[in-house]
Amino acid sequence: MKFSLYSDVQNFYSTLVDALKRAEESITMMYYEFHAGTWATEISRVLMEKQAAGVTVRLMVDEFGLLELPPLQAIRNRMLIEEVAAAGVKVHVFRPTLSRTSHFNRLHFKVCAIDDQTLFLGGSNIADDYLTMQDLNMQAHGDLGSAIDSLFDYLIQPGTSSSGVALDSSRIRVGLPKLLLDQSRAQLVLTLPGHRQDVRRALLGLILSAAQTIYISTWIFLPDREIVNALLHQVESGCQVNILLSDHARVRFIDAANQAIVHKLVRAGAHVWRYAPEYMHAKACWNEQGTILFGSANVDNKALNSNYECSLLFKDQEIARQLQAKFEQDVACSYPITPETFGSKHWLHKGWSYLNLLAAAWL
Repeated sequence: MKFSLYSDVQNFYSTLVDALKRAEESITMMYYEFHAGTWATEISRVLMEKQAAGVTVRLMVDEFGLLELPPLQAIRNRMLIEEVAAAGVKVHVFRPTLSRTSHFNRLHFKVCAIDDQTLFLGGSNIADDYLTMQDLNMQAHGDLGSAIDSLFDYLIQPGTSSSGVALDSSRIRVGLPKLLLDQSRAQLVLTLPGHRQDVRRALLGLILSAAQTIYISTWIFLPDREIVNALLHQVESGCQVNILLSDHARVRFIDAANQAIVHKLVRAGAHVWRYAPEYMHAKACWNEQGTILFGSANVDNKALNSNYECSLLFKDQEIARQLQAKFEQDVACSYPITPETFGSKHWLHKGWSYLNLLAAAWL
């Protein structure tokens, strides 16, 4: 399998559109957000054209992800996917209704598969907002089989919704797709609430198998105690742990909560930076062995336990080198966190951080 890394969102969207235009058999897209705007409109036009040309086109969008302020934008989002559905594209609005899920368990995928040979995934949903963010996305070429199509089928079974209509509960349940994609050992790793924690296990394995360096670039950083302890163990063992997170994540309590965790790590010797110029939405982890975890999942409890997430676990030293180069470029625009950063704060500030950390764990 061959991989191409994109650190410019507009370039990534352009590449995605070009690939969609070349589709001959099938297009399967699953996204948390599909927001009406320049790029969603262009992609929708291509999807409708390919459907009319006989290509099997399917689109799944999270119901909550369609919402956006102002309310007029949410209405435009709905109108756009209804237009796509009216053109014959099989559109499914994801609503978690299994007995083990609630409205907190959202479809957080950002994945597109074309002709079972090309896979696009990463941090960016389909929305013009991402043009103003620092993000990482990837294109993979190879023998992907029908894993994404099978995953789509799995998610629209009884207990989910199809354009707001309940599905027939008498349908036979479809098994999960084969997650090992090809002989290069690239594999899909998933979070399925109450069922699978592949992403979490992959992250722990990547951390604990590192001998020299660990890199984490993430939008949200609220790891659980086991992951924090794994990072601390590696620091104590002489491994260099490097973490880059967005200075702001649109949710104030998250920005406060992760300060306590970061303080514990930097006191032990980890290197942590906050990316300040704009939002940093990347979701990538890798080590010196070239093991890479890349996809939709942040390093937080929701991504690793509660959301529906889809990432790719693979080995590629060249992509790891490119990720490190981008990491170093972003660090130059970031500010480092030291033990004094949090230690010098007023006790009320520290208390507020720990209180938000408890709230985040509960959610």
